[in-house]
Amino acid sequence: MNAYQRFGWIMFTLSGVFFLILGIRDGEPLTIAGAVVWMIGCGAFLLSEDS
Repeated sequence: MNAYQRFGWIMFTLSGVFFLILGIRDGEPLTIAGAVVWMIGCGAFLLSEDS
């Protein structure tokens, strides 16, 4: 994975953090769940050895 791709995935993960914060602030369990799933998926791409 080159530096630009890694940066992109980090930005995607950061967007998940923002959605998680909004979900917690508003008490929206579906938003919280979606943000967690989003961040797990981004983490999987960041940790994959094939990229």
